[in-house]
Amino acid sequence: MKKFYLFFVGIVLCLNTQAQISQLNDPLMYGGNINGYAKNSSCVLVATDGGIFKTADQGQSWTSATHNINSFSTQCNTIVSIGNDFYAQSNTSFGNTISKSSDNGDSWSQLSFSTYSWQPQTLGKLSNTLYVVGFNWSSI
Repeated sequence: MKKFYLFFVGIVLCLNTQAQISQLNDPLMYGGNINGYAKNSSCVLVATDGGIFKTADQGQSWTSATHNINSFSTQCNTIVSIGNDFYAQSNTSFGNTISKSSDNGDSWSQLSFSTYSWQPQTLGKLSNTLYVVGFNWSSI
């Protein structure tokens, strides 16, 4: 019985190790350069050239949080948090976009601006205010 127990524990440990190795070697998890990070009370999101990645256990495990942020690019240049909301700026071939997540990166909605000729370039925060820096093609 003792040998069976040790065998069972060994199998469980091997499977756990294989899962961690698979997570590290998964091509979808290649992030590229880290461009920034933001945290709230329950998780940390990291902006990379390969998308947005999330951890809720102090970096022990990471998952992709790039769901629905942009269908043309996974690159995320800047990310900030205000309260429990996250804001991310990414580049696409159609221009730059800014997206918002209120559920720790599980879903994203793209923010719209009053004029289409205005392009956001970066974003930041000061206290509880989101600032977006951009330019206008007609007047730069």
